[in-house]
Amino acid sequence: MKSIAHEYDEKAKGFAVDYLRTEGLLLLVLTEMRQRKLFAVLNYSGIFDYCERRLTLSRAQAYSFKTVAEKSDEVPEIQQAVVQGELTLSQA
Repeated sequence: MKSIAHEYDEKAKGFAVDYLRTEGLLLLVLTEMRQRKLFAVLNYSGIFDYCERRLTLSRAQAYSFKTVAEKSDEVPEIQQAVVQGELTLSQA
């Protein structure tokens, strides 16, 4: 019989997997928006501004997405590693 601790552990692990998958998918969308300058169409000055104001991400999160999106232009493998869950956004 599973203890309550094991049940919560399984829930937490599942949410963490979902979180990391979603982080990678969001990076894909934000990278594309940055490359196509779609944030400007929506009246944001840049992808950082869009992340912070529209998506209500913290400044630290917005900076991480902006930085990794920029690095992905030079090293596409970084983006793929985040999308595949091999790296977290903060590790990239």
